[in-house]
Amino acid sequence: ECSGFSLPRFALVAIATASGAYQVEVRTPQSGALTHYSIRLDERRPASAGDDVRVRVWASLLEGDRLMAQNPRLNFMTREPLLQAVEEDQRALLDFRSLGDRQGQALTFYSLSVAQWCLKNYPDLLDNLGQAQSIWRDLGDFRADSGIRDLYVLGYRALGRYQEALAELEIVLTAARARQDGSTVAGTMMLQADTYGQMGDF
Repeated sequence: ECSGFSLPRFALVAIATASGAYQVEVRTPQSGALTHYSIRLDERRPASAGDDVRVRVWASLLEGDRLMAQNPRLNFMTREPLLQAVEEDQRALLDFRSLGDRQGQALTFYSLSVAQWCLKNYPDLLDNLGQAQSIWRDLGDFRADSGIRDLYVLGYRALGRYQEALAELEIVLTAARARQDGSTVAGTMMLQADTYGQMGDF
């Protein structure tokens, strides 16, 4: 049983103790209704001793995520669970590197960036996002790449780097218009207006 907060996708890691047919059922915590997910099987092979390490590492990352989820009102979150989440994520990052698990590394960098936003460590936020984005691009995972632009905007604005924030918003806006996503277009234009307001450009 897991609860997600910062991760742009849900990760399920399991070792089956016997051969056979398995199924996954996911219910949203808000409504309890069944939800459809796309399931991709990365590996199917006999379990090995190293897989125990892999499961432990993913558990560490998800524990950091759980700590972040303790208080979804980020502006009022105390530092202690945030610092604990960073500690869990940093531990997971070292282990993912030792395993050569690049997707795990990218997700951990993303999780760290959310924690750094809450801790107001904006340069570290941008550095971790850049690390995650670089890995996802290498893996050809551009959905994850586009999903982190909101955090880039928040980080740039917090540092007064408004032109870079506007450039990110323009990318989001162009993509939303191309897929005719009216809700995202409206929200992005509001963010653009707010950014110009912060710049004093009325």
